[in-house]
Amino acid sequence: MEFTLEQLSPDNVTSLFDGAFYKAETNRVRNQDDQTDVAVTTTVWSDGRPVQVYASPTDQVFVFRYSANYGEATEAQVLRACNLIDEFPVHARAEKDEGGAWVITFIYKHIVPEGVGLGAREIVGVFRVFEKLLTAHMQNFHALVMQAE
Repeated sequence: MEFTLEQLSPDNVTSLFDGAFYKAETNRVRNQDDQTDVAVTTTVWSDGRPVQVYASPTDQVFVFRYSANYGEATEAQVLRACNLIDEFPVHARAEKDEGGAWVITFIYKHIVPEGVGLGAREIVGVFRVFEKLLTAHMQNFHALVMQAE
């Protein structure tokens, strides 16, 4: 079965990853207007790391996003590491968290043309490639950040 991006609600994405034997949960926020909970993303746990997964029909992409905290790093270190990491299919973005610590967010956006569907097997398969890249390179990312000057 294929899903359009519009059909890939956070609840559907959570079910899809649960079916692939991943620990997954739907993230909800409180709607201020009517005080109801609204599903916004899915968190899929990979080797203890929380990866945000969501569809963006407006941008025509399916997104995998992981943030690694580098609070002890300087802005220059984090930005240099992001520039080097950006050479992979996964992009890296430097951001500050609420506490002011530097975070590198790893993002893969899978383009989905209008009217094209994604199958559960394809979604999980692309996630596994993202997961493999993170697992293979995560130990090097920290060293890279600390060496960048």
